Amino acid sequence: MLFSPKPSINSAILATLGALSLSISMSLAKQLNHSIPTTLVVFIRTCFGLMFFLPILVANKKVIVKTKKLPLYVARIVLTVCSMLCTYYAYRNLPIAFATSIGMSGPLFTTILSIILLKEKISFYKWLVIILGYIGVVVVRPVSFFLDLGTASALLANLLAASAIIIVKILSRYDSTITIMLYTNIGITIVSFLFNIHGWQLLDLKDFILISFMGILGITTQFCSITALKYSSPSFVAPFEYTRIFFAILIGLTVFDEVPDIYTVFGSAAILSSAYMITYLDSKNANTTSNEFKK
Repeated sequence: MLFSPKPSINSAILATLGALSLSISMSLAKQLNHSIPTTLVVFIRTCFGLMFFLPILVANKKVIVKTKKLPLYVARIVLTVCSMLCTYYAYRNLPIAFATSIGMSGPLFTTILSIILLKEKISFYKWLVIILGYIGVVVVRPVSFFLDLGTASALLANLLAASAIIIVKILSRYDSTITIMLYTNIGITIVSFLFNIHGWQLLDLKDFILISFMGILGITTQFCSITALKYSSPSFVAPFEYTRIFFAILIGLTVFDEVPDIYTVFGSAAILSSAYMITYLDSKNANTTSNEFKK
């Protein structure tokens, strides 16, 4: 998919489209009938993801191998499903701009877990950025922070997702990307199915259409994100993905009449700034390491 002869422009457009499609998908989740279990929403959504992966699987079947790290895959699958459940619960029960701003704190959790589990070293400046991000998380809703189940779900979703990312970093040392995707997609579909053993219910036409579009938008988000990285580096793509907060505020205002308060605005700014700076510092360190290796 080419929009321009310049790779950077293609990357920027695709990353922005990915952020927009994800924001729209989460806005659709808010419009679902609240009687529909979140587990059912996740299962149908993951079925679309598996359908999207099948053509990739067929095209790359030669690189798939048996894994010796099955316990890690099981842990990653369970963490990912639980993260998705928490994410959809949060977006269905919180103002969309607020839920998105909390979602932007993901890189902070990943960084902390990298230090604890992967023994990664962290600079003084990066510690300052992490502290700024967590101040933003607290500021974004100072009164009901510890009492709001939706807020707790959004934060828990980030913690679970960050844990899954750490496991992927470990698995990538042993297995190919396609192998990781195969085990993960099949596992998520199975686990989300098991969550629904006692929760099946018929959907009306409106809800089925909404969930179907959520699946399509999820596929679009994944496609745009992956393709954007082909044209540019993660450090270039990341700031455009952070436009999610802009789209979330716009959708919240126009569709749900949600006006963000001053705490959400300042808290979101702190979270976004810290997430961007972490991405920048990681990219700078990676470039330095690469240059030293070349020498």
